[in-house]
Amino acid sequence: MYKVIYDNSSLLLKDRENLKKDKSNFDKIRIKIETLCLYLFNAWLNIKKLEPKKDNKYRLRIDDYRVIFSIDFWNKIIIIHRIWLRKEVYKN
Repeated sequence: MYKVIYDNSSLLLKDRENLKKDKSNFDKIRIKIETLCLYLFNAWLNIKKLEPKKDNKYRLRIDDYRVIFSIDFWNKIIIIHRIWLRKEVYKN
């Protein structure tokens, strides 16, 4: 089982505050992240590696939202970088 750590970036803090206003999506994303910890890289989670491939960043698709994360395989840690709408999350 992997452990989740949230990045301390201002973008992620802002994303989390905005998501807390929308309770239904917040709960859906929280459950999907918990599932990610248990079943990393299962096909039904819809995870893709982001470009460039040398960066260790992946995206998790949850309806219109995307979770951008990286994985530390050695220490079994998932680091969440962004959680936001698909049309805006890739801009930064």
